[in-house]
Amino acid sequence: YDAVVLCLGAQAPLLPELQGKLPLTPCRGVVAQMELPEKRSEQFNGTAPSVLSRSWLAFQGKRRLLLGATKEAFISPSPRAQDLSALEELYQKARQLYPGISQWEVTGLREGIRALPPRYGDLGAIPLVGSLDGDVRTLESPARNGKCRPPRLWIFGGLGSRGLVYHAWLGSKVAQAVVLENQEVLPQEARQWKNLT
Repeated sequence: YDAVVLCLGAQAPLLPELQGKLPLTPCRGVVAQMELPEKRSEQFNGTAPSVLSRSWLAFQGKRRLLLGATKEAFISPSPRAQDLSALEELYQKARQLYPGISQWEVTGLREGIRALPPRYGDLGAIPLVGSLDGDVRTLESPARNGKCRPPRLWIFGGLGSRGLVYHAWLGSKVAQAVVLENQEVLPQEARQWKNLT
């Protein structure tokens, strides 16, 4: 390979080569799956945009949506019971955006682990992107002109919920950096995590 891009989310710090190398904090979150009952006349335009604020609403057509996500410290991978307090937390946040959420019914709760990036004052949480070369051991691979060199190893992670907004743009920037073998095309803010490790 000429390059390897790691996009493993919360699993990235579990790779032996990356343990202790990434400033990511595991976080457990709960998402509610919701449906508007047939007896309710209110419907949404099937192409309604999703909403991102203190919580997020991702509309899945006219009568379904996902409401997320809670944020709590992740201590261990042991399963836990679906938590009604998590649902109440989601409702409280969502009512500020959309008071009509109380007419929707919960059809299920899902939970998962995400990797939160560090926060930088006024900038908030910024994803981790950039080259990891020099930080981890890599295997030798064929390169141009028949010479061997280590493959370029890149990280694209720690997007958090704001990744919903800019994942495609930032992914395009990472792809450009990989092809050009040049981190300088990446936003400087998204590379400052290297100063923390």
